[in-house]
Amino acid sequence: MSGNILLVSYNISGYGGIETVCTQLHTLLKDHNINMNIIFIDEGLKDYNDDWLSNIPYQRISSNIRNKKIRMISYATKIKKYIKNKKIKHLICLDLMSCYISSLVKKLTLFSTIKTYSWLHFAIDNLYREDYLLKVDRHLAISSGIKEQLIARGIKEEKNSINL
Repeated sequence: MSGNILLVSYNISGYGGIETVCTQLHTLLKDHNINMNIIFIDEGLKDYNDDWLSNIPYQRISSNIRNKKIRMISYATKIKKYIKNKKIKHLICLDLMSCYISSLVKKLTLFSTIKTYSWLHFAIDNLYREDYLLKVDRHLAISSGIKEQLIARGIKEEKNSINL
């Protein structure tokens, strides 16, 4: 994976494992001269700790639009502007709604070479809108169990890779 990377996620608490893994990924990528930024969609969780982000460039985006579909397009438009300025080549989504929004970003950037990935850190059984997983190009599974769940949902094995 070459080029700048953007992680996309709804707010996360700042106290868990996802934060630790993202911090380690940032360090690893930085050692290989790859820039990693994070955009948080500021919706839902309001009590979060940003201490873990001290060395990671990040931004929060929000919207006052009440209509959910239009709000998602609003987020995608903001992310599109961000990736154009930062020359982002890869969008890595940490949750299902981010997968959907990243697919909108890709549509808004006609003929773009941007690649989208899911990188979920939890089981995908019985999640709201599992079909949003089908909207990204590839999947970074953190375990063989998650890889099997992705395959069970019709995602081709060659679009999955296990990253432990």
